[in-house]
Amino acid sequence: MEEKATQTPEKTFSMEQALQETEARLEKRVRPGQVLTGKVVLVGSEGVAVDIGAKTEGIIPFNQLTERPLPEEELKALLRPGDEVRVQVLRVDPETGQILLSRRKVEAQEHWDRIQQLYEKGEPVTVTVKEKVKGGVVAELDGVRAFIPASQLDLRRIPNLDAYVGQQILAKIIELNRKKGRVLLSRRAVLEEEQKRAKEAFFQSLEPGQVVEGTVADVTDFGVFVNLGPVDGLVHRSEITWGRFSHPREVVHKGQRVRARVVSVDPARERVNLSIKALVPDPWSTVAEKYPVGTRVRGKVVGLTLFGAFVEVEPGLEGLIHIS
Repeated sequence: MEEKATQTPEKTFSMEQALQETEARLEKRVRPGQVLTGKVVLVGSEGVAVDIGAKTEGIIPFNQLTERPLPEEELKALLRPGDEVRVQVLRVDPETGQILLSRRKVEAQEHWDRIQQLYEKGEPVTVTVKEKVKGGVVAELDGVRAFIPASQLDLRRIPNLDAYVGQQILAKIIELNRKKGRVLLSRRAVLEEEQKRAKEAFFQSLEPGQVVEGTVADVTDFGVFVNLGPVDGLVHRSEITWGRFSHPREVVHKGQRVRARVVSVDPARERVNLSIKALVPDPWSTVAEKYPVGTRVRGKVVGLTLFGAFVEVEPGLEGLIHIS
């Protein structure tokens, strides 16, 4: 019995000592800069009380809840008792034991972490353009302001940037500097990738002999460029018509819809050669049937020589009236 009696104080002492050591560890581990996960206990008039496992509950002032500029009623509704929340310890008062916490700083860190992941993956992100500034526009990406230079908004120069304000656009993060708080975005990079995929799909589906339709994009001395969607095809002047002309603009004009046959395709050089006249039969192939010997026809004089005159009966079909 005496032996048992002498052991009891030792056990009591050991339990008290363990309790003191546990409390000391809890107090010691709560220090400024720490990021902890706690549970919301109360939403009061001045802030949110959070149990972080310390001797006393921590307080998140309303101005430390979020980076978003929200009215007080919305701030109070952000968290409810029982919610888990990650917080950063701002200050620990050694005299009162009061622990000041911030959800705002953790939120900012989480935003930058997500942006870092998106940057490393190289995936496009959806952002909202907030305002026009000198040299470009400012967009919001996960709560962080990001700059889009004017040159990175489109494939071509945009004279009026105001049209983008308020719009949601797809962009790619092309530069990230967390220390300086700088994020650069490019919508142009997304458009270029989309254009590249569209061209690849277009050339895979295209082969010589196909008939395509497009809009005349430009008329030059050597031929006509026809917009086929992802690329422009070239109709050389010799492939426009069977008839004579001085300049291609005498036959076609910019903006005109035309049909043409694919002559050749070069995906590596992104070139497509077309022929409009290939869709029209060669007039000489039916000349014997259409104009038997002795037939009277009307035509236009298209050339004079020492030995006679050339008369165009129809485009591509000319006859000679000999001087005799």
